[in-house]
Amino acid sequence: MGLIEEMIGDRVASARAHLGDLPIEEPVRIALAEMAAACTDRAV
Repeated sequence: MGLIEEMIGDRVASARAHLGDLPIEEPVRIALAEMAAACTDRAV
């Protein structure tokens, strides 16, 4: 895995961890996590 991909993965993991700490409703948490995943998907 390249350095850039590793950095992106680290940031997504960090964002997901922060989502776990926020007092938001579960559907909102799921939507935000799915958005983060969609934004980092690579076209092949």
